Order: sequence, then C-alpha cells, then structure tokens
Amino acid sequence: MASKGQGLTVREGFKIGGIDHRGPETDYTTVSDKARAIACRGQQDLRKTHHN
Repeated sequence: MASKGQGLTVREGFKIGGIDHRGPETDYTTVSDKARAIACRGQQDLRKTHHN
C-alpha cells in the first residue's frame, strides 16, 4: 500500500481514470455516450431495487 495525497491509501496499480481518446475537437464539458448509458442502467437497477 502507498499513501497518496491527503491520507488516501491506494494499492499500486489502482486505476483512477482513463484516457479520453475522442480528440481535441471534443467538448469535454459533456458526458460521453458510454458514460450516459452506464449511468442510465444504474438508475434503472436502483429503481427496480427500491420499487420491489
């Protein structure tokens, strides 16, 4: 284990982000289609869980 920043403990090789390969013409203030699809699926699952 290694301590990074303000007391956050992470394992070596821990992924905290990814490379955005959409290119320089991309508006980085928007959400990607993939991220939107993942978020929508998460919301659907939460709704099913809380309505049962």
